[in-house]
Amino acid sequence: MHRAAWGFSGVGEGSADRVVTDGPERLLQIEPSLPWSGCGIPPGRPNPGQEPRSPDEYYQVNTEGTANVFEAAAAQATPPRVIFLSSLAAIGPCRNGERLSSHSVPYPLSHYGLSKLLAESVVHAYTDHVPATVLRLSAVYGPRERAVLKMFQLIRRGIAITVGGWRRQASLIYVKDTVGTLVTAADAERTIGRTYCLAYPEPIRWVDFAKEVGAVLGRKPILLSLPTAAVWPIARALEIVAAIRNVAAIFNRERLREMSQKRWVCDAREVIEDTGYQPAYALARGVRETAEWYKEVGWL
Repeated sequence: MHRAAWGFSGVGEGSADRVVTDGPERLLQIEPSLPWSGCGIPPGRPNPGQEPRSPDEYYQVNTEGTANVFEAAAAQATPPRVIFLSSLAAIGPCRNGERLSSHSVPYPLSHYGLSKLLAESVVHAYTDHVPATVLRLSAVYGPRERAVLKMFQLIRRGIAITVGGWRRQASLIYVKDTVGTLVTAADAERTIGRTYCLAYPEPIRWVDFAKEVGAVLGRKPILLSLPTAAVWPIARALEIVAAIRNVAAIFNRERLREMSQKRWVCDAREVIEDTGYQPAYALARGVRETAEWYKEVGWL
C-alpha cells in the first residue's frame, strides 16, 4: 500500500503540502508545515504573517482543499494511505476540566478551527474509499519552528511576555515525536478511520516552559503577563490596518481569544496505544535540542 502523509497549514501559496515518505528521516528533511506554537499560543495555527486576508481562505484551503485531495485519492486504482494533520483548534479548549479527546464535543473558537473540523468531516466521508487517519496536533515545537524562536530570543535577553497568565496549561509535542507518530500511524491498520489527539502525555504550564528555556540559556527571565482586555484593542487595530493595506493581519482577535484560554490539554493515550509509539521528548529534552539547533544555524 502506498503510504502518504498529507498536511494542510491553512494558508500559503498553494492548497496543500503533500509528503510521500519511506521513513522519518525524509520527513525531518522537509521544511515542516507545522502549527504555530509559542508562549501560550494555541495549537494548529499558521505562523504570524501567514494568516489569510479573509476567513473564506481558511475554508478554501483547509476544507475545499481537503475535499479536492481526497477526491483525487479516491480516484486512484489503489488509494494511498493518508494521514490528515488536523489541530486541537478543531475542537476548542478544555471545558468542565476534562482533557480533550476524540470523544470531545467540538467547540472551535475560530474560523481556522471550524475549517479544520469541516475538513475532518470530509476525511471521514471518504472512509470507505480512502484509508485515512486524522491526527489532531497539539502545539508543535522544535527545529525550524520560528514562532517559539521569538520566546527563546526574548528569554535570552532576560524577559518573557505572554497574554492571560503564565499558569495556563497546554499540551505540546516535539517535532521528532510528531514525525515518529505519523510514520507508525501510517503503518498501523487499526488507526484507519480513527481520529486521535497527539501530544506528549504530560501537559505543561507556560511558566514551566519559560523557566526551562531560561535554564537551557542560563537566564532567569522576568515574566510579564499582559491582560487580555488590554491586548484586545491592539488586535482590533492590527486587523483594521491590515484590511486597509489588503494584507494579512500579523495578530487578530481570534488568535487572541484562543491563546488566552486557560487550558489546551489533550489525552494522547489512544494514539500511543494504537500506534505503539511512545513520545520520547519530555519538555527538558525537547527544549534543549531546540535551543542547540537554533544556535547551530545562527538563529539564537
